[in-house]
Amino acid sequence: MLPIALPLDPMLARAVADVPVREPGALSYEPKWDGFRCIAARDGDEVTLWSRSRKPLTDYFPEVAAACRRWLPDRAVVDGEIVVRSGDPGA
Repeated sequence: MLPIALPLDPMLARAVADVPVREPGALSYEPKWDGFRCIAARDGDEVTLWSRSRKPLTDYFPEVAAACRRWLPDRAVVDGEIVVRSGDPGA
């Protein structure tokens, strides 16, 4: 059993006018992709995916659940974005 209570609330993106300037290593940021906000929890072979509004997503994205089983440690919780890419994969 994971040592934290689930489901967790995701961290929320915040729009800013300019990228802040800080000393190297003091700040990290990433672009906002338009996808499905998802929290994934793995506890052994059990993987649960849910949305930012706590709706279950596991049945909608079985390939993501399978990837979590393959790549995440046996006990982990990650917060991220599921992005469906279209077009030329070489572009």
